[in-house]
Amino acid sequence: MVQFFNFHIGAAETATAPKLNSGEAYIIWNQLASRYDCIEKTQIYLNLAHDPDLKVLLSKGFNILQNQTRELENTMARYELHLPCRPPKEINFKNNTEIFNDRLIFKDVLTGCENFLGYHLNAIRNFYTNDVLRKMFIKFLNVELQVFDDACKYGKMKGWLHIPPLYNA
Repeated sequence: MVQFFNFHIGAAETATAPKLNSGEAYIIWNQLASRYDCIEKTQIYLNLAHDPDLKVLLSKGFNILQNQTRELENTMARYELHLPCRPPKEINFKNNTEIFNDRLIFKDVLTGCENFLGYHLNAIRNFYTNDVLRKMFIKFLNVELQVFDDACKYGKMKGWLHIPPLYNA
């Protein structure tokens, strides 16, 4: 039996289990739990949003979250880790509240993007044992950077960002 990283050539019964340390297992579990929370919140925001462009931005983010969630769930299954509690399949309700406006929704989503940039960097810094997982989180970071960039452009266009005044020395 020959093993290169997590790829095996030869008889399956002689394969060694993929390597994962306890810190890496927690990072994967925590990242999946965080995505579940974001999926639930995004579904709520999709019901509350009025601006069609904001709904497109939210839908794009929702699809990214769904894809990354599937990838993390498959990773959890590969390492035989227990999954966190899943969010409901869908959340629908009548939007009759004026408490949440599109600007507030956007600001919360942008803050979430900023937080996930840090989560991804922290995960990448802590994946010493498993090269495959480190690469997966580098890919997640690159996607998040693009989402953040798109959100910044959208927020500037709508006038929803707190842009500090220019400094004149």
